[in-house]
Amino acid sequence: MANIFQATQARQDRRDAFVQDKKDEIAALKEVANEGITQVGGNPEKLGAFLNMMVMVPSYSSRNAMLVMQQRPDATHLETSKGWYDVGRFLTGDEKENGVKILVAKQKGRKTYFDPQTVYDISQTTGKPVKKPVTVLAEDTPGMQKAFNGLVESSPVPVMPDEQLDVPALYDAGERTIWVNNAFSDHETFAAVVNANAHAILHQEDIKVNGRDMGYDPEMSEFLTSCITYVVCHRYGVPFDSIDLEHSAARLGSMDFDTMRDMVYKIGDAAKINCDRINREFNPPTQARGKQPPKQER
Repeated sequence: MANIFQATQARQDRRDAFVQDKKDEIAALKEVANEGITQVGGNPEKLGAFLNMMVMVPSYSSRNAMLVMQQRPDATHLETSKGWYDVGRFLTGDEKENGVKILVAKQKGRKTYFDPQTVYDISQTTGKPVKKPVTVLAEDTPGMQKAFNGLVESSPVPVMPDEQLDVPALYDAGERTIWVNNAFSDHETFAAVVNANAHAILHQEDIKVNGRDMGYDPEMSEFLTSCITYVVCHRYGVPFDSIDLEHSAARLGSMDFDTMRDMVYKIGDAAKINCDRINREFNPPTQARGKQPPKQER
């Protein structure tokens, strides 16, 4: 005699197996990312490769940039198979099986969860020529002014003029203010403001974690802010070589794993805050006709 409950149980078993497979895949990807973080500590070449990957994939989180570096270190332009199809490019040969796995954050109600997604480098495709959108900031141009607007908007503290500074920009932790001397070149000012902004973001995070201002020593965080500045400057073609990869890698390598992972993620998070706000100046969000903008929380 046929049994409806047997069919019900079989379906539930399939669902359970699917959920478990997804959990196992996510855990494996997290382990791949963690292995990359471990390799960055104490290894200046690996740290440099990670920072350059952050430049290549500025919209990716630190963990996803690490996943790309671990799976396809020569990647330059990544999209899903559908993303490539939409611009007239198609996967070649057996490349469908050679994608890069990343973890995409998704929202379900108030809960955030991660879902594995496969992306492919442009070298794995063929079709219409595609130019990767790149914004290069030249001196004394409207584009540079937009970039400065983005930096000011992304800063968690006031950005104020100070013509007496002997450097282009400086973060004052006591006053919680970024001071800028506009007498320097645009490129010098851009790099210095990015660095000062990185200090302000890190200081703000410390206050949030501790519940109050415990004091912030910029010199102790310079190895992090130089990494952040490197990523943002190279993303926009602004010269910046004031980074000691050997020192930064050694500092990371001296930490326990959890602390080192937090520091690596802070590099990506702070760089993304700057890049996202600058990109918004070049590509402002469009408002659908007839719709009112959402209320902003105060």
